[in-house]
Amino acid sequence: RTATMIKTLCLWLCACVVSATADSDGYVGVEGSNIFLVPPTGGSVMVGGSDLLATIATQEATMSAQQATISVQATKIEDLLNEVAAQQIELSTQTKELSTQSAELALQRALNYAASAAQCRAQDHGMSASMKIATKGASDWEHFIVDGEHYLILANYAGDPPMLNSVLYKWDGVRFVFAQGISTISAIDWEHFVMDNEHYLVVANQRVGTSFVVNSVLFKFNATQQQLVPFQTLETRGASKWNHFVIDEQHFIVIANRRTSRSYLTDSEVFRWDGSTTFVSFQRIGTSGAHGVKYFKMHDKHYLAFANTKTADFTFRTDSEIFVWNGVQFVLYQVIPTKGAFDWEHFVIDDINYLIVASSSDVKSQLYKNDDGTMFVLSQEVTTRNAKAWRHFEMFDSHYLVVSNFQGDSEIFRWDSTKSQLVSFQLIATIGARNWEHFVIDAVHYLAVANHQNSAGTYSLNSKIFVWNGACFL
Repeated sequence: RTATMIKTLCLWLCACVVSATADSDGYVGVEGSNIFLVPPTGGSVMVGGSDLLATIATQEATMSAQQATISVQATKIEDLLNEVAAQQIELSTQTKELSTQSAELALQRALNYAASAAQCRAQDHGMSASMKIATKGASDWEHFIVDGEHYLILANYAGDPPMLNSVLYKWDGVRFVFAQGISTISAIDWEHFVMDNEHYLVVANQRVGTSFVVNSVLFKFNATQQQLVPFQTLETRGASKWNHFVIDEQHFIVIANRRTSRSYLTDSEVFRWDGSTTFVSFQRIGTSGAHGVKYFKMHDKHYLAFANTKTADFTFRTDSEIFVWNGVQFVLYQVIPTKGAFDWEHFVIDDINYLIVASSSDVKSQLYKNDDGTMFVLSQEVTTRNAKAWRHFEMFDSHYLVVSNFQGDSEIFRWDSTKSQLVSFQLIATIGARNWEHFVIDAVHYLAVANHQNSAGTYSLNSKIFVWNGACFL
């Protein structure tokens, strides 16, 4: 009925339009579905009819189809809106769950710390607590033994005077005492090694003023005088980390060069002992703000893992790279995405190789494993706070790793063999920690921390040597 009314209305409108265009002496007529125009001269002309109605019907069908399409689209939009609303509810629920989990984790860590501290007090076997040593921008400790005597050498980044800022200490049976002041320049790392039954230590001098192009120095230990004497200077650029290694009875040392005065894109360098008097440049490897390098051996192959901290445009998100020895030189083996990587640590448990990175610009550091000699894959993410370094050590048939957190307390993790992952063991109060060193004297385990800088930018701090008391480190 409605359609009939619309058709009639359309015919009437068409007649009106035609009538308006006709001469006053002519007229318009409608008969059935036809419209006739009768001009004054007589005769008639059909100007509408079945074709018009067919057109109207087609338009009605088109409109109906469009309305149906709009209805379907409206239904889809409504479904999408409902889906988005559901996702928002799910996201809100997950956010609340994550917040709850974070709070529970913080509470558990606090409870663990309190329980650990209580256990430490309860099981303190009369051993002294940590030894304090005044330091200025402490960056690294290195422990070594010569003729049964224990030594610790400290890399002080900020000294007074600035050219005399590293210190050698000797164990006197009770504590470490001053043995020698050593001329270094913004020292950031020491590496000890033995070659031809002689003891050597090489220091990474990072900068002088605003210039990062400064020589580092290799020292030789004089056992008679119990002193270090300069042996060789080595050209470095923002030197950050040394490693010593041996391949086919040839001695090598490698330096992670962080930057020049203008760019973080600079080569790190491998030096080889010439067999008689000196180390010579052997290979340069392109790195980007490299702050750490770790040599390790896996399935009889030799590797170097570089921790790249920054890119050329000063961003922290950059790849770190692992190189493998091909019999002639080191070639690229694997690229691992990292964020502000500061250092690598390698360890082996149950014939599985692990690499853990200290992420300085992230709240998590990553543990990678390689159980088949091919590629390292992500195994675990560990909560850290501006991590600067990891140190692995074994104690009473268990594996531990301690992280240097630059912000807040540092933390010791124990390897849980049932879960094949690291679990929190003990929190240790530190101030801007840069590095740890583990060593054993007379069956007693020690951990030395290098407290670098506090939140106010002060370098003059006490670094500490913690001792194991049977339950934890005090």
